[in-house]
Amino acid sequence: MEKGAVLSRQIQDTLSGVDVVKVFSSEERETARIHNFLEDYKRANIKRTVIFTYSSELLSLIGAAGGFLVLWYSGWDIIRGNFTVGSYIAFSGYLAKLYGPTHMLANIGLSFQPAFTALQRVSELMGLGGEEKDSGIKIDRLQGVIEFRDVSFAYDSKPALRNVSFKISAGERVLIAGPNGSGKSTLVKLMLGLYRAQEGEILIDGHKVENLSLSSLREKISIVSQNTFLFNDTIWNNVFYSRPEASEADIKKAVELSGSAEFIQKLEEGYMTKVGETGKRLSGGEKQKIAIARALLKEADILIFDEATAHLDKESESKVEQLIKDNFKDKTYLIISHKKKDIYGIDKVIELEDGKIIKERKGL
Repeated sequence: MEKGAVLSRQIQDTLSGVDVVKVFSSEERETARIHNFLEDYKRANIKRTVIFTYSSELLSLIGAAGGFLVLWYSGWDIIRGNFTVGSYIAFSGYLAKLYGPTHMLANIGLSFQPAFTALQRVSELMGLGGEEKDSGIKIDRLQGVIEFRDVSFAYDSKPALRNVSFKISAGERVLIAGPNGSGKSTLVKLMLGLYRAQEGEILIDGHKVENLSLSSLREKISIVSQNTFLFNDTIWNNVFYSRPEASEADIKKAVELSGSAEFIQKLEEGYMTKVGETGKRLSGGEKQKIAIARALLKEADILIFDEATAHLDKESESKVEQLIKDNFKDKTYLIISHKKKDIYGIDKVIELEDGKIIKERKGL
C-alpha cells in the first residue's frame, strides 16, 4: 500500500507538470521514472500475493494433516478395540464442522491486514494536529492599526524575520518592498495568524493576534497573493466566493474595478465560463484579475496585495495603482512587492532585506 501511494503521487506530480515535461522533452525520462516506481509496486504486490497464498495453503495443509492424524489414530484405536466405527464417524462429522469456522477465522487475520495498515495511516494523519483554536476576541470591525514589536521568526533553523518593528496607522497605504526571501510574505502569514511569532508581539488594533478569534480576524482582511488559486467553477462563482451574500451589482462593480470586465465580455459564456482546474483555461494575468475582483468584493477593512500584479502587463498594473489611489481611502492597504519603486498614493514605504527593516520612509 505504501508503494502504491508513492506510485500514485509520482503519476499525479508528472501529470500536473505535463507542460514542463513537454517543454524540456522529458517524456522518456518521466516514463522511465514512473516505470521504476511501477516495478517497485509490482514486486511488492507479487510478494504480498505469494505470502497470502502460502498462508492460505498452509492453513489448508494443517487442516488436512489434522484430518489424517484423526483417521490414523482412530483407526489404530478401532483395531485395538478401544474405539468404535460409530464413534469415529460421529467425531469426524463434528470435526468437519469445526474446520470451516476455524479456517475462516484464521483467514480473517490475513484479510484484515490491509485494513490495519490503512487504519494506521489514517491514525497518523489524524494525529498530525488538531483544529485551530478560535476562542479569542471576536471582531466586528477593524480600524486597521497594525503593529510589529521586535518580531522574529524562523523556518526550522533558517531565520525569516529578525527583530522587525513598525507601526501602520488606520487607513494608511503602505508598500513593503524587498528582494525574494527578505521576509515579506512571512509578515502577512504572521499577521493572519497562520504562524505564530517566535519572539516579539504582533498587534491588530491594539490586540495581540493570538488573543483574537482568527476566523473573525481573517474575515476583516482580504488578500491577493502571487500564487492565485481558482476553483474549477465559473468566473461568477469564483468572484462571489469571498462574499456569498453579495448582490449582482456588487459583483459587477468588483469585476469592473479589477479590470476583469473587458476580457470577460469577450468570452463566449461570459461570467458563466468555467475556468478549469486551478484556473488553467485563463492566462496568468486574467487569473490575477479575477483574484483581485474576489478580494475587492469582500469589502474587508485591511487589503493586502502580495505580489498581486506579478502577472499583469504594465497597462493593467497602472490601472491597479490607479485603483489604489482612487479607492479604499478608509481602509488600511498593504502592497507587498520585490520592486523598490514609488507608487503614487502610497503613504509609507518599508524596505526589507534578509529579514530586517533597512529603511522606512514616507511615500509619494
